Amino acid sequence: MSLNSLLYGKVTFNEPLALHTSMKVGGPACVLIEPETVKQLCALIKDAGGIGISVFVIGEGCNIIVGSEGIDNICVKLSAPVFREIKFSNTSVKVGAGASLSGLLIAAGEKSLGGYEFLSGIPGTIGGAIFGNAGAHDKTISSLLKEVEIIDPDGKINKIKAKDIKFDYRASDLGSNIIISAIFRFKKSNKNESKALSRTNLIRKINLQDYTAPSAGCVFKNPKGSAFSAGELIERSGLKGKVYGGAVVSGKHANFILNKNNAKSQDIMSLIELIKKKVKSDCGVKLEEEVMVIK
Repeated sequence: MSLNSLLYGKVTFNEPLALHTSMKVGGPACVLIEPETVKQLCALIKDAGGIGISVFVIGEGCNIIVGSEGIDNICVKLSAPVFREIKFSNTSVKVGAGASLSGLLIAAGEKSLGGYEFLSGIPGTIGGAIFGNAGAHDKTISSLLKEVEIIDPDGKINKIKAKDIKFDYRASDLGSNIIISAIFRFKKSNKNESKALSRTNLIRKINLQDYTAPSAGCVFKNPKGSAFSAGELIERSGLKGKVYGGAVVSGKHANFILNKNNAKSQDIMSLIELIKKKVKSDCGVKLEEEVMVIK
């Protein structure tokens, strides 16, 4: 089977992934495909698996760092309208995996729904948010989830109840399945109160985090059992403002690494390793990446 048989939808070869990631670094994708239909995506996954080629969904690239060599396998973006639909039915909503999380929250607010306000200010797509169990303020998106619709590695569509998915802190067991849509259940609320709470959470995030240069958000998970967050541990190790090439540890939020001066992927990855070693040495805590590093 030739590579040409895998090309379903909009296709771009050697596409620089720096254009598709919030950190603004990364080499080329061998091929970037934007399927136009679910059927195309199913066929792509089935045929790619048949010849041993992996398919990686890049989403909005908010939580990944891609190496300068790029990605040899197929990258997929669910940018077509069918993957971005939002449909409400009373307090339930079915939303495509390619829709933005912020777009869903705005739409839900206009329908006088609530319960999602803690997610305000979190970037990325619905699919990425579910896969990584995004959250804030000790709450996670999985608490709102009823069901996900996925394509398995054989290219078959399945529906999985939320109760049958194992969620953990910034993680799920969805593995190699590709999310194509999800159903959430919100609650009836006062539109103005929900908007006010969302705005309060957004302002708090803006005040605490660093948006002065491209980043991938929080680099490390907060370690279980530690009295300190990852950012606090990094700060206690004296690493705020630490520079490696064009990358720098934020002076505002130590769990942010910023692309301050045309950083290369290796600058960021080297800084990640430096932080892990220093925190382990100084604080006795092993940090684990929250971002996905693709070398």
